[in-house]
Order: sequence, then structure tokens, then C-alpha cells
Amino acid sequence: MTLYGYNVWRQNNGGVYDPKTGKFRRNPLHKKGVPDIIGFHRRTGKFICVEVKTGKDSLSPFQVEFLSEAQRAGCISIVAHNYDDFVTKLDGKNENRREG
Repeated sequence: MTLYGYNVWRQNNGGVYDPKTGKFRRNPLHKKGVPDIIGFHRRTGKFICVEVKTGKDSLSPFQVEFLSEAQRAGCISIVAHNYDDFVTKLDGKNENRREG
């Protein structure tokens, strides 16, 4: 998906259901706290990470740490509760506004 010049994708970092055991198993290679959506700006290379939260869902300590570290490194880090929230926050942080 591209939006505002960003190339982004859903980063599946959750557990995978194993029908044999009836449980979810985590990939031990996955880094805890990686946001739901990650990507980069096609022209500038600027990294973007978006954690999507709905309802009363809140950030885990691992997610807070990842987003904070990414922001300190100059990345765009957003916690979005819906699409309009995401666009508003991206417009506020993005020097490449409305660029395709």
C-alpha cells in the first residue's frame, strides 16, 4: 500500500495458531513490540511505524519501548485508533504531506 509517498505493509508479529496443540505459538525470531504497520517513504527513506489500537486496547511496555526508540532515531511513530486519527497524526508529523 502507498499513501503520501510511503510504502507500508502489515507486519504480522502475533502468534500463529497450532491446531495440533490447540495453542498459539510465537516465532522466537520476532522482536517484541514491533508495530502493526511499518514502511518507508519512497523518496526520502524515512521509516514509519504505526501501532493500531481499537477499543480499550493499550500499548504494551514492549510497544512503548519500540515506538519511543524509533521516534528518538528520527522515525515517524504513530499510535492510531482509526484511519482518521492516523491521517491527522501523519499530517502533523509529516513533511511530505499529501504527496503520492
